[in-house]
Amino acid sequence: MNICNVYDRNKEIDKLIKIFKNNKGFYIFYDEEKEETFLRKNKKNYTGKYEEIKNSIESDFSSDNYHLSTYFHKESGFYENGKREGIFIYEFFDSNIKFEVNYKNGEKEGKYSIYRFSKRQNKIIRIYEEGEFVNNEKISVTQYYYNRKDELEIKTIDFKKFQEVLSFRDGTKIVKEVFRYRTEMISFNLPISSTDRGILKAYQYKDDKLKSEAFFSAGILKKIIYYNDEENIESTDYFDIYYDNDIKEFNSFCNFRDKKDLFEDSLLNRKDLKIYD
Repeated sequence: MNICNVYDRNKEIDKLIKIFKNNKGFYIFYDEEKEETFLRKNKKNYTGKYEEIKNSIESDFSSDNYHLSTYFHKESGFYENGKREGIFIYEFFDSNIKFEVNYKNGEKEGKYSIYRFSKRQNKIIRIYEEGEFVNNEKISVTQYYYNRKDELEIKTIDFKKFQEVLSFRDGTKIVKEVFRYRTEMISFNLPISSTDRGILKAYQYKDDKLKSEAFFSAGILKKIIYYNDEENIESTDYFDIYYDNDIKEFNSFCNFRDKKDLFEDSLLNRKDLKIYD
């Protein structure tokens, strides 16, 4: 057994015990008139530094581009009149991952970042995610990937514009315009030619030159335009859409993904090409 590891573990346990002792007398108070919660001590809204231990994180921070062996972590920052104010640091146990989140009057507001911090080097060694909150809602996020097999390097989502941009190490960039709810947008990692109910349009670039455009109806691929090196149209592929006779009320389905086994795309012959609405 490594003596240094045992020493570090004991230090962490001592810190936990100290935090729990310091938090005696604090409690969360719900003000029914204001319909708000406040951190209190001695029956007064608390102002000052505060640390607490938690074993869960908000869904806003769930991601697949960094690994947390446990959600057990410490959150520390400053409270003003019972509300979080300024930068709060989330430090995860058994991990070097840290969150840095801005708060205003108890709600997430402004920039945030998720990174790996080296205690030995005393610096950030890898950034996994950056973004921004407005009124406690995430409006943008940029995720950084390392050593992925598909060479995806950066994914940026603008929830206000409903736009997602994927940048790859080989110089390829895919820009997607989607119409689904913001909580679902994070999952759209499909290639440009895939059928997905959430995509309206997709643009593929290589070394900043437009290579293709894809157009969708109800999320189903209908047309792809290909461009040459001069960014002039080289060719166009159209896709017919039809569905199984078992579907009685096509318009009643709001979730096409659940019915995808009933839909097919068929590439039309060139002589049958036509423009779709």
